[in-house]
Amino acid sequence: LCQWDDLEALPPNGKEYQQGCKRVNDRLPKAPEPPASEVPLKLATKKRKATAAAAPGPPVADKAAEASNSAVVQHYLIKQEPEEFSFDDLMACENQTWTYDGVRNHQARNTLLRMRRGDQLLFHYSSCKPPRIVGIVEVAREAYPDHHARDPASKYFDAASTEEDPRWYLVDIRAVRRLPRDLPLHELR
Repeated sequence: LCQWDDLEALPPNGKEYQQGCKRVNDRLPKAPEPPASEVPLKLATKKRKATAAAAPGPPVADKAAEASNSAVVQHYLIKQEPEEFSFDDLMACENQTWTYDGVRNHQARNTLLRMRRGDQLLFHYSSCKPPRIVGIVEVAREAYPDHHARDPASKYFDAASTEEDPRWYLVDIRAVRRLPRDLPLHELR
């Protein structure tokens, strides 16, 4: 899972990219460093610890980012193995809706938590030759606790995940449309 803002605005690779960043950074004004005497180290450390302790539960995006994202459709990339569940399988589901499950990576889980209803996702086949994008889907239901994590019989069982403090989440996705042709990864690069 990853997020993209504008496919055509992807930066160039290698030295050209690094040189461009250096030129931009050289033109930016330097922020003045606050004197060390203004912020006592112990006070800053206590404040940071108190903030971290006051936020139990799953990580969530900050409130300002969450408020700004609620009105704007975000775009993400989700990967799926075509042998396990293909875009055609999604199209055959009732209401063309399916639960995207099995996420067991913390960064991907945090991305699921940021997704809002209506956000668009590129449906990507990752373990086939060539890797490719085959369709567009949208978030039909925002993140909710993954019940498989609490089921000892499930291959996604996680003993650390509880009903009070779930560790893993699911989102429901709905097919929007299949692309007129598959878009191979090498064409995106």
